[in-house]
Amino acid sequence: MATDVTTLMIVDDHALFVEGLRYIIESLAPDMRVIGTAADAGAALDLARTTRPNIVLMDVRMPGVDGVEGARLFQRELPDVKVIMLTTFDDDEYVHQALQYGAYGYLMKSLRPKDLVLSIRSVVAGNVLVDGTIRSHLMATEPQMRENDVIVRGLVRRERQVLRLVVASRSNSQICEELNLSDHSVRNYVSALYAAFDVKDRFELIQKLSRTTIPLD
Repeated sequence: MATDVTTLMIVDDHALFVEGLRYIIESLAPDMRVIGTAADAGAALDLARTTRPNIVLMDVRMPGVDGVEGARLFQRELPDVKVIMLTTFDDDEYVHQALQYGAYGYLMKSLRPKDLVLSIRSVVAGNVLVDGTIRSHLMATEPQMRENDVIVRGLVRRERQVLRLVVASRSNSQICEELNLSDHSVRNYVSALYAAFDVKDRFELIQKLSRTTIPLD
């Protein structure tokens, strides 16, 4: 039985890093293949329009079109392509700006090779990942807003759908009907959201969500 191949694009202006990353990925993951590289996000978008990679690994800081703007462009033009931002220790301000643009991951370039491969697999499965070091830096300034942003970005698709309806003041029964879920499932999702945001009720949850920059749609 053939194994599905995950196709990737690497976007970084340092050629040595690009080739090293390509070697690491293809050596550790036979089911992954790098099908293109680019030195800035504009060139990456042009190439991705024809190659349609599953994953784009994109540096945050680059000459030309940087990774923050690149995340926005990919979300607008190629929303099915999942962008993972790669950052260095002092890039947290750039990552904060990119949070609202739909990237699926924010990872340190110092990540161990095997952990990078695991992270890519997790994003392919639909998860959103934020490196622990980046999360700590994001929370260091404007703690409440940044904490809420990180939590929202870490929710799976169904949790975000339920959260959007809770914030829109829908009742559990209305959420059941709109999302075609059982009452038990909705109650479990709502309880999980309370725990994630450390709140006791819907009012507190809505109050917290007023301090986030991430759209819930």
